[in-house]
Amino acid sequence: MKMKKWNKIKIFYFSISICPSGCKPEGWKQKISRLFPIKNSKIVLNFKSAFIFPFILKIINPENVTNNPEPIVVYAFSMFVLSLIVLLCIINVMGYVLSLYLISKYDIESKYPKLKKILIYFTKSTEITIIIEGIIAINFLLAIIIINFFLFTKLTL
Repeated sequence: MKMKKWNKIKIFYFSISICPSGCKPEGWKQKISRLFPIKNSKIVLNFKSAFIFPFILKIINPENVTNNPEPIVVYAFSMFVLSLIVLLCIINVMGYVLSLYLISKYDIESKYPKLKKILIYFTKSTEITIIIEGIIAINFLLAIIIINFFLFTKLTL
């Protein structure tokens, strides 16, 4: 919960990323206002996802495919999803590496000594995240290669 002072009115921001099925934003707003009864405040709910993968799948809308699609359609969609996961992992790794590079280039630790502990924690956690994202990307690339290898060797025999 973040609090900002703006024109002497306290505004509370809540980010709710997952809403149970059948809920409405008004219901959440009423529940939150009952939990935090504050006078002269405005509650703003941000319903947003932190991931791009569900957004892309929503655009594609795989539910439009018939109940019994052809095997080539299933294969194409599965290869697309695996390739998309690899692409997003690589983009994340590039972003993490860029952030570490910018932190070291502009020497933020010496300019802002109060942030030194936070920056050390950020760099260590980012290095771990880079390793995890890299492992995920390599595993999915290997899955794509192995699936295609076995599929094409089976088709050629």
